[in-house]
Amino acid sequence: MATLDLKNTTFIPQKMKVMLLPLALLLAMVVLAIVVSKVGVGKINTQRAELRKATKNETILSQKQQVLQTLENNILSYADAAVIAMPDKNPSLIALSQLKTFAERNGIIISDVKIGSKTKDKSGTFKTTILLEVEGSLAQVLNYLISTKSFAPLSVINKVEVAGAGELVRASTSLTIFWIPLPTKLPAISEPTRELSANETNLITELSNLEQPLFTQILPVEPSARIDPFVY
Repeated sequence: MATLDLKNTTFIPQKMKVMLLPLALLLAMVVLAIVVSKVGVGKINTQRAELRKATKNETILSQKQQVLQTLENNILSYADAAVIAMPDKNPSLIALSQLKTFAERNGIIISDVKIGSKTKDKSGTFKTTILLEVEGSLAQVLNYLISTKSFAPLSVINKVEVAGAGELVRASTSLTIFWIPLPTKLPAISEPTRELSANETNLITELSNLEQPLFTQILPVEPSARIDPFVY
């Protein structure tokens, strides 16, 4: 019976065995070079993108700083004037205070004051109507109604009905006041600051020139000794 001796049988030539290790090392180096080049190029591109973004943000921040430095002397007064002229909450009580102040100044009498319910238009602006009657001479009433456009908050006279003749007249007036909620989202830091146009600057100047309401400031009282209620 024939037998096959596998110990002396060789499937791979000896010369090929000698070349296998260098070839494997070369192949591994090629694969490693490809992986490193891809990762390295990706890292370099990422760093370049971040550098461009940082440079852009720095330019935008410098531009914002220049704009704010230009407006820093007046920006707070502008903001206050704009918020008082167009408040973020219902300014009915402030408007009534202004109406009474101007009525005393013009020497007329206010009566039958009514405040309507609020409504909201498509732009998100709220408004409400104040109904009142004013009494005085015709010249006084006219001056009073005209003067309402010179105080804050902003208001518009919708209707005036004048009754009476001679020195004393009575005018039924419908006045609309407005307010709008303040923005709840700040612009992104990467968003450039848009400078005010000439029309916007003129508008803010007009709002600043409106007569502001008088707010009463309560000053703190220093602590004092407690009075004994049983001592007369």
